[in-house]
Amino acid sequence: IKKELDFHGINLYPYASAEDDEYDIELNDKIRALIPFSVIGSEQLIEVNGEMVRGRKNRWGVINVEDPTHSEFTHLREFLTRTHLQDLIETTQHRHYESYRANQILSLSGPNAQSPTS
Repeated sequence: IKKELDFHGINLYPYASAEDDEYDIELNDKIRALIPFSVIGSEQLIEVNGEMVRGRKNRWGVINVEDPTHSEFTHLREFLTRTHLQDLIETTQHRHYESYRANQILSLSGPNAQSPTS
């Protein structure tokens, strides 16, 4: 897959940026080396060696989603969290907290108060 992407000149995210420091450059290179991610997901908890892990059972054994030797899920999760953490913080503050705050103020204002968003 990587050869095809290179052949067709398709650049993969994360893109290089002049603002990146040495740590970001090294981390982005590691992430690009993992692309395309080999990800296995599961909603089941399975007992492995006395420990409950999120995984899947098949005829060859158990695939532990959190084990980097089985799946690159942990790498993908860390990458997405790192690249989108500021968006998550801003969305939480602006959309959820401000909505909660407005509703709390409205409830304190009495039954005839109008919503500040209307």
